[in-house]
Amino acid sequence: MNVASVTTFEANTYPILRNGPHAATVDDTRRMSAAFEAAWRDGEADAAGRIIDFWGGVGAFAAMPGPARDYCRQTCLSLPH
Repeated sequence: MNVASVTTFEANTYPILRNGPHAATVDDTRRMSAAFEAAWRDGEADAAGRIIDFWGGVGAFAAMPGPARDYCRQTCLSLPH
């Protein structure tokens, strides 16, 4: 049998983190998210790289193989506005 698709769910812990010692991380994540959304709306080719570098470290997007970066670009920019 071939798998046609996979659905995953990620728990959102921000409400818990917001009131604890990691509030600054929540603020950083929200700023990154807002910057990503603005870049995405403006059609920035590497908007997806903002998220990847945030979670993977500066340069993580650039270090990805070209086809992987291209996939991220195409997928991100094809999202409906």
